[in-house]
Amino acid sequence: MIQGAVANVLDFGADPTNTADSTAAINAAIASLGSNGGTVFFPTGRYKTTSKITVSTPVRIVGTGRGSNGGVHKCEIVKTGNYTAIEFVVGAAWGGIADIAIGSSDSAFTGDGLYISSGRIDVNRISITNQGGYGINVYDANVSNFSNVYIFNCAIGLYIEGATPPDTNGITFINFDILNSRQDGIYVANAIANTFVGMTIQGSVRYGIFINSDRNIFYGTYSENNGAGNSALVFGAGADFNYVEFTTADTLGTVPNPTGSNSWRLIGGNIVLANGEGIDFSQGSVNPGMTSTVLDAYEEGTWTPSFSNLTTSGTVNISATYTLVGRMCHCTVAIVGSGGGTSSSVLGTTRMSGLPYTPAGSDILSVLNADTFAPIDQSLVVTSSYLPSWTTLANVLISFTYETT
Repeated sequence: MIQGAVANVLDFGADPTNTADSTAAINAAIASLGSNGGTVFFPTGRYKTTSKITVSTPVRIVGTGRGSNGGVHKCEIVKTGNYTAIEFVVGAAWGGIADIAIGSSDSAFTGDGLYISSGRIDVNRISITNQGGYGINVYDANVSNFSNVYIFNCAIGLYIEGATPPDTNGITFINFDILNSRQDGIYVANAIANTFVGMTIQGSVRYGIFINSDRNIFYGTYSENNGAGNSALVFGAGADFNYVEFTTADTLGTVPNPTGSNSWRLIGGNIVLANGEGIDFSQGSVNPGMTSTVLDAYEEGTWTPSFSNLTTSGTVNISATYTLVGRMCHCTVAIVGSGGGTSSSVLGTTRMSGLPYTPAGSDILSVLNADTFAPIDQSLVVTSSYLPSWTTLANVLISFTYETT
């Protein structure tokens, strides 16, 4: 061979029809490049293997594209047993894989699609499907780049783990489409300071994302119809200082209150927290003596006030709304006359009761002439409150916020 030439697997006897075993030919093409590595090229075709392909030199595996026709990839490495299809081990730094698919003749076969235990690997424009193990398994590999990856029907789509102390760091993952994982879409443990951009996770049996490590960042994450109560994200007990940003529709599902210094943010859509209580603000609390840092209640609705000695003439309609945030209840009451209808009140005589929640103490109730937006007067909010005086007004607005018991 010309030194530095691309090694074409067909020149070493590989069969692109997925009939004969191409394992030996692929290994021979890799070995022909020597310790300096180079590029191993797969022309269009499907290549049957019967054992793991191990890359231990700076070799780039390159195909003609991962596209498929009727579910059959036009350029694919197909494993046919219980083994990992391709592994990049120590010594393979500066190598990688691009423009090819990794599949299996039976999704029950154990082993991963792609296992990487070497740092500084580039993985671009690949598809991994129907693996009994993980789609991509990254272990103790630093400063690598993954982009434009499709993973379908694997035990875990993207599995990332390092030894203790963490040693899978500084990796960038961009534009992943992870579908129908039999456990989690993405699992991260003992791996710090990794960045994930544009991750789409759908149809996982357990969680969309499970994080049990520190200082990992997710931007533009989309999660839909994942299992375990449609859990988009779960932080493990060992997770800290992670941040996940969702850009999604209402199908996001649930996100638990974050533990430690973990956080998440939703851009667009609605979120439902797993325990139904609200968002844990404990990490932002700096006030001494605060007994609760959880926004544990939000409610809004209508209520029906009761009046004694309120004089009305003609047609008068009364409506009332409330919003409860924590223990603070904000109420409005509109007394609206139509067709000449009016209302009148006498201080010390007219009372209002029937509040949606029992007051814990006395707060200020304000009454407004809604025709002129002029204040009438104030009084105290109690279970049965006296109202200030007004005479034959068409529209009156009562507003107050009080602490509940």
